[in-house]
Amino acid sequence: MNQALESLLRIVYPADCSLCSKTLELTENALCRHCALTLEKKRFPLLESLGEHDKTGIWDEAWALFPYEAPVKNLLKAAKLGARPWILKVFEPVLSDFFEAVLSSLSVYDVLVPIPQGRRAWIERGFNPAEKIAFMLARHGIACAPDVLVKRGRVLSQRSLRKEERLANPWGAFKMMRPEAAAGRRVLVIDDILTTGATAEEACRLIREAGAEKIGVLTLARTQSASRVTTTQGDPA
Repeated sequence: MNQALESLLRIVYPADCSLCSKTLELTENALCRHCALTLEKKRFPLLESLGEHDKTGIWDEAWALFPYEAPVKNLLKAAKLGARPWILKVFEPVLSDFFEAVLSSLSVYDVLVPIPQGRRAWIERGFNPAEKIAFMLARHGIACAPDVLVKRGRVLSQRSLRKEERLANPWGAFKMMRPEAAAGRRVLVIDDILTTGATAEEACRLIREAGAEKIGVLTLARTQSASRVTTTQGDPA
């Protein structure tokens, strides 16, 4: 859509801020200036890695872009519970920054694999948040393979479980559908929220068994239970 047509549509159909519901100006996109600044202040340094989080060694490195708290928590809930996938576009700038700061100069990953979700979540939301995030990052030239893993139907939703139940629940949660897409390749697993890390570990286990050369994890947000971090080489961006 060209800029003139988009501006005309915005005049006829004003858009509201995804956080505060204030009517957006023509130069604003998804968030008003105040809420965009609030979101920007919550970003983690781009070179900060969740290096100590994985005790199993199943993945090689992991990053989270935000803490799972307001306003990120509000935005993710609004997108997922309200079936409004377009809200996730507010995170596109930080994903672009992450690519430029971490991925572009190193060329360390060949393929993006989003964490799959179950049939019930698809019916409720109409989209997979992890897949949306992966495709936004894929626009920078990394292949995205959303069909590598599928979620088995018998696994309970992590949202309703206590921490100890979450740790045990993901075992056997996924099925490897395309091992050839991971074999000998450098795979970056994508998710929207990292809590105990058990879901990501199970996905990475299958990818490792398929013969992946290297595995990383990128999550949009992490909870306090995944809060121990170490810094990778380089100064925080």
